[in-house]
Amino acid sequence: MAHAIRLALFPLLLLLSACVPPPDGVPVSGPFPPPAPGMARLVIYRTLAYYDSTAQLPVYLNGETVGISQNGAVFYRDVVPGPYEIAVYSPRPYPNQFKTVVPRAGDVFYARIDTLPKPPCTRVPGDICYDDAYIVTLVDPYTGFQQVQGTRLIRG
Repeated sequence: MAHAIRLALFPLLLLLSACVPPPDGVPVSGPFPPPAPGMARLVIYRTLAYYDSTAQLPVYLNGETVGISQNGAVFYRDVVPGPYEIAVYSPRPYPNQFKTVVPRAGDVFYARIDTLPKPPCTRVPGDICYDDAYIVTLVDPYTGFQQVQGTRLIRG
Protein backbone atom coordinates (compact mmCIF):
# COMPACT_ATOMS: atom_id res chain seq x y z
CA MET A 1 0.00 0.00 0.00
CA ALA A 2 2.79 2.46 0.92
CA HIS A 3 4.53 1.62 -2.35
CA ALA A 4 1.39 2.49 -4.33
CA ILE A 5 1.07 5.84 -2.51
CA ARG A 6 4.68 6.71 -3.29
CA LEU A 7 4.15 5.84 -6.95
CA ALA A 8 1.09 8.10 -7.07
CA LEU A 9 2.85 11.00 -5.30
CA PHE A 10 5.93 10.97 -7.52
CA PRO A 11 4.19 12.35 -10.66
CA LEU A 12 2.42 14.94 -8.49
CA LEU A 13 5.75 16.14 -7.09
CA LEU A 14 7.17 16.39 -10.61
CA LEU A 15 4.24 18.54 -11.68
CA LEU A 16 4.62 20.81 -8.66
CA SER A 17 8.35 21.23 -9.25
CA ALA A 18 7.58 22.50 -12.76
CA CYS A 19 5.67 25.41 -11.17
CA VAL A 20 8.73 26.73 -9.31
CA PRO A 21 10.43 29.66 -11.09
CA PRO A 22 13.89 28.90 -12.44
CA PRO A 23 16.84 29.82 -10.23
CA ASP A 24 19.20 32.68 -10.98
CA GLY A 25 21.74 31.67 -13.59
CA VAL A 26 19.58 29.63 -15.98
CA PRO A 27 20.94 29.72 -19.57
CA VAL A 28 19.00 31.91 -21.97
CA SER A 29 17.32 30.10 -24.83
CA GLY A 30 14.93 32.08 -26.97
CA PRO A 31 13.60 35.60 -26.65
CA PHE A 32 12.93 37.48 -23.43
CA PRO A 33 9.32 38.31 -22.57
CA PRO A 34 8.29 41.62 -24.18
CA PRO A 35 8.62 44.82 -22.13
CA ALA A 36 5.49 46.26 -20.54
CA PRO A 37 3.49 48.66 -22.73
CA GLY A 38 5.07 52.10 -22.85
CA MET A 39 8.45 50.79 -21.63
CA ALA A 40 11.79 50.16 -23.36
CA ARG A 41 14.33 47.46 -22.58
CA LEU A 42 18.08 47.63 -22.02
CA VAL A 43 19.82 44.23 -22.21
CA ILE A 44 23.29 44.25 -20.64
CA TYR A 45 25.64 41.31 -21.00
CA ARG A 46 29.18 39.97 -21.13
CA THR A 47 29.98 37.11 -23.45
CA LEU A 48 31.67 34.07 -21.94
CA ALA A 49 35.42 34.47 -22.39
CA TYR A 50 37.52 31.86 -20.62
CA TYR A 51 40.67 33.98 -20.52
CA ASP A 52 38.86 37.21 -19.67
CA SER A 53 38.58 38.83 -16.28
CA THR A 54 36.15 37.26 -13.82
CA ALA A 55 35.64 40.59 -12.05
CA GLN A 56 32.02 41.35 -11.18
CA LEU A 57 31.54 44.97 -12.10
CA PRO A 58 28.74 47.37 -11.17
CA VAL A 59 26.71 48.65 -14.12
CA TYR A 60 25.21 52.14 -13.96
CA LEU A 61 22.29 53.80 -15.72
CA ASN A 62 22.53 57.58 -15.41
CA GLY A 63 24.92 57.16 -12.47
CA GLU A 64 22.74 54.73 -10.46
CA THR A 65 23.77 51.11 -9.96
CA VAL A 66 21.31 48.79 -11.71
CA GLY A 67 23.18 45.50 -11.70
CA ILE A 68 26.41 43.55 -11.69
CA SER A 69 28.13 42.48 -14.89
CA GLN A 70 29.51 38.93 -14.81
CA ASN A 71 31.53 36.96 -17.36
CA GLY A 72 29.04 34.91 -19.43
CA ALA A 73 25.91 36.48 -17.94
CA VAL A 74 23.06 38.74 -19.06
CA PHE A 75 20.44 40.84 -17.31
CA TYR A 76 17.89 43.35 -18.54
CA ARG A 77 16.05 46.36 -17.22
CA ASP A 78 12.77 47.78 -18.43
CA VAL A 79 12.96 51.58 -18.41
CA VAL A 80 10.73 54.51 -19.27
CA PRO A 81 11.63 56.16 -22.60
CA GLY A 82 14.32 58.82 -22.38
CA PRO A 83 18.09 59.24 -22.42
CA TYR A 84 20.28 56.79 -20.49
CA GLU A 85 24.03 56.69 -20.07
CA ILE A 86 25.13 53.06 -19.75
CA ALA A 87 28.39 52.84 -17.80
CA VAL A 88 30.42 50.18 -16.05
CA TYR A 89 33.03 50.46 -13.32
CA SER A 90 36.47 50.57 -14.89
CA PRO A 91 39.74 51.05 -12.99
CA ARG A 92 41.37 52.42 -16.15
CA PRO A 93 39.85 55.22 -18.24
CA TYR A 94 39.44 54.81 -21.98
CA PRO A 95 38.07 57.24 -24.58
CA ASN A 96 34.31 56.89 -25.22
CA GLN A 97 34.06 53.84 -22.95
CA PHE A 98 30.45 54.57 -21.94
CA LYS A 99 27.44 54.95 -24.23
CA THR A 100 24.26 57.01 -24.23
CA VAL A 101 21.02 55.67 -25.72
CA VAL A 102 17.63 57.31 -26.13
CA PRO A 103 15.08 54.47 -26.29
CA ARG A 104 11.46 54.97 -27.27
CA ALA A 105 8.58 52.82 -26.07
CA GLY A 106 9.06 49.27 -27.35
CA ASP A 107 12.74 49.72 -28.24
CA VAL A 108 15.29 47.12 -27.17
CA PHE A 109 18.97 48.05 -26.88
CA TYR A 110 21.76 45.50 -26.38
CA ALA A 111 24.86 46.72 -24.52
CA ARG A 112 27.85 44.39 -24.27
CA ILE A 113 30.51 44.92 -21.62
CA ASP A 114 33.92 44.32 -23.18
CA THR A 115 37.34 44.03 -21.56
CA LEU A 116 40.33 45.80 -23.00
CA PRO A 117 43.47 44.01 -21.87
CA LYS A 118 45.94 45.94 -19.82
CA PRO A 119 48.98 47.27 -21.63
CA PRO A 120 52.31 45.61 -20.95
CA CYS A 121 53.89 46.80 -17.75
CA THR A 122 57.57 47.60 -17.81
CA ARG A 123 59.78 47.56 -14.76
CA VAL A 124 61.05 51.08 -15.46
CA PRO A 125 60.91 53.24 -12.30
CA GLY A 126 57.99 55.67 -12.48
CA ASP A 127 56.10 53.59 -15.07
CA ILE A 128 52.42 53.14 -14.20
CA CYS A 129 50.94 49.64 -14.42
CA TYR A 130 47.22 49.66 -15.16
CA ASP A 131 44.42 47.16 -14.65
CA ASP A 132 42.05 46.08 -17.41
CA ALA A 133 39.69 48.67 -18.86
CA TYR A 134 36.01 47.92 -19.40
CA ILE A 135 33.93 49.54 -22.10
CA VAL A 136 30.29 49.49 -23.19
CA THR A 137 29.66 48.47 -26.80
CA LEU A 138 26.22 48.94 -28.34
CA VAL A 139 25.27 45.94 -30.46
CA ASP A 140 22.50 45.69 -33.04
CA PRO A 141 19.46 43.71 -31.78
CA TYR A 142 19.97 40.74 -34.10
CA THR A 143 23.61 40.23 -33.09
CA GLY A 144 22.87 40.96 -29.42
CA PHE A 145 20.06 38.38 -29.38
CA GLN A 146 22.41 35.77 -30.89
CA GLN A 147 25.21 36.57 -28.43
CA VAL A 148 23.06 36.24 -25.29
CA GLN A 149 21.80 32.78 -26.22
CA GLY A 150 23.35 30.28 -23.82
CA THR A 151 24.56 32.92 -21.35
CA ARG A 152 23.33 32.86 -17.76
CA LEU A 153 20.30 35.04 -17.06
CA ILE A 154 20.91 36.80 -13.75
CA ARG A 155 19.04 39.38 -11.75
CA GLY A 156 22.03 41.66 -12.11
